[in-house]
Amino acid sequence: MKTLKDFLHDWVDPEIAKYYLGCVLGILELHKEDTEPWCKYMQKTKGVYAGGTEEHDLLHDLLQRLVRDGVLEKADRCKYRWNANYKGFWERIK
Repeated sequence: MKTLKDFLHDWVDPEIAKYYLGCVLGILELHKEDTEPWCKYMQKTKGVYAGGTEEHDLLHDLLQRLVRDGVLEKADRCKYRWNANYKGFWERIK
């Protein structure tokens, strides 16, 4: 399984960042290209990205917390990526 660091190595839109965070947490299933088109999968899970659901609020709050704690970078209020300078706990205790 890829990590959030793997998924967010480049700038992504908030919906995509929430999707990958949800996948890493087990809230969403990682899309499989061979099962259905990406746009159809995103349409089925739209409630998670559109707001007004508990899942959306959870993922949104977690993204903001990761930005606040320096794990992720946020650009122009609409893009997220992994902060390449972030040092996890396991790296700081060496």
